[in-house]
Amino acid sequence: LKSEGKSRLVVGAGADINVEQWGNGKLTQVGFFRATMHVQEVSLFKNFFLLCDAYDSLHFLVWRESDKSLTLLAKDYEPVNVYAAGIIGRGGTMSFVCHDDRQNAQFFQYAPS
Repeated sequence: LKSEGKSRLVVGAGADINVEQWGNGKLTQVGFFRATMHVQEVSLFKNFFLLCDAYDSLHFLVWRESDKSLTLLAKDYEPVNVYAAGIIGRGGTMSFVCHDDRQNAQFFQYAPS
């Protein structure tokens, strides 16, 4: 993750997503998000995160450097079993694609007004 000229390391373990920074010879946690799922995959696009889980579908987050927080922007309220997911950025919209257990490709879009 690169934000405002600073490089960060993103670490996922179970339900936790941690943002770490290297300094003084060690990694220090500077932000985190506790998901309501077991994170299977993390995709990054600029300062946006897409989390997916085999049972709880998708969560979409943003990293805010100003307060060093990961904030949930959107999630799928009708979860499907997701095997793989990706982010597509075009203009001012963010789209997501996921492959589910029924061999479908589903598309979602994030376009706040």
